[in-house]
Amino acid sequence: MKLMGYRVGFVALVLLANACGGSASSEPTSDLKSPGELPEHGSKDIFIEGKRYLHRGAARFSSEPERAVNEPPGAESPHRSYLDLSDEALAEALRPIVLRGDQEYIAAEPDLAMARLIKEHVRNNAEGRSEGFAPPGLKNESELDEKSRSGRAIFGADNRVRPNHLAYPHTTVTHIEDPTSGCTATLVGPHTYITAAHCLVANSNAWKPWPTLYPGRDELDTANPHPFGSNYASYSISVPNAYWNSNSDWYYDFGIIVTGNIFSDPRPGDLAGWKGITWSSSSTQIKTRWLYLYGYPGDKPWGTPWGIGRCCDASTSIWFNDARIFYNIDAAPGQSGSGVYSYYDSSPQVVIIHKGTWSSGVETWNTGRMIDSGVFNFWASLTPDF
Repeated sequence: MKLMGYRVGFVALVLLANACGGSASSEPTSDLKSPGELPEHGSKDIFIEGKRYLHRGAARFSSEPERAVNEPPGAESPHRSYLDLSDEALAEALRPIVLRGDQEYIAAEPDLAMARLIKEHVRNNAEGRSEGFAPPGLKNESELDEKSRSGRAIFGADNRVRPNHLAYPHTTVTHIEDPTSGCTATLVGPHTYITAAHCLVANSNAWKPWPTLYPGRDELDTANPHPFGSNYASYSISVPNAYWNSNSDWYYDFGIIVTGNIFSDPRPGDLAGWKGITWSSSSTQIKTRWLYLYGYPGDKPWGTPWGIGRCCDASTSIWFNDARIFYNIDAAPGQSGSGVYSYYDSSPQVVIIHKGTWSSGVETWNTGRMIDSGVFNFWASLTPDF
């Protein structure tokens, strides 16, 4: 059995007594009642990480182009906290909706144990961290030695740079390409990518077309544009129930892709490496750090990575509403879903999922969702990687 929030391969900074709750799943039975308006199910149900997922029927896909993620000027962004929700409401909000092949599934039951653990993390100001992996054969180009170059970015002027796509950690930056649009994801395990939910779900509660994933892609390198190949036959794509139902809620704008045959060798992360994840209940560990944002912006040549880093002056990032970070790091559409990262003990750690832009009507900021216990535990419930 896995421990929610303290999975194998992760360094637990705070350990809670109730982290081991839950029991093993039983086999699907024909008389199990479906929640809501789910159709009858049985043999088509699936298991993911030991938990039953109910078959909802054939998935609906949209051919609409990527929707704008810029919010209207002056859009409200009220205070949000997991503690404002009941255990049942939080569990329902984080209940995964899963796409596998051309079929759609939902977790059979909301995970109350996970919801209680997440709220306990908030009360205890807990943090946790995973470890990244840099393949021994890859060149390592840590930005720790390039602060003078990265720090020259000025919000409002485009100072993004094109990184070495053959060097770690830039090898983990992944282009999500489908027939309608492009986004960015980050490898965080041997075959696990994290991104924004709006990169996976279209306007009308339909899935975007199945994406092709290109870790470390750079089409300007004509000799080696796809150094780690591509992956199309993803194992599963998942977003929170609350995002699926709202189709716009920034608080739940995060998703996960688990690729292909999870037992294949080599796996994408074995070749390209992966970043770690640091989740936190507070903005303190973000506000004083260098932040780096790389991805595949649509205003640059298609399929080429660009990005920049900014340091910890008062104008670089601000804390807002417990989970939302605003920053003046240069970005453009197509970089949505990028894993904004910082360095912890020389390890690149993803701390924010980039969403898009937000405007007060006077000022414009780029914005992202801080990775907290709720985001991390949602991902952890859907992958064997952590």
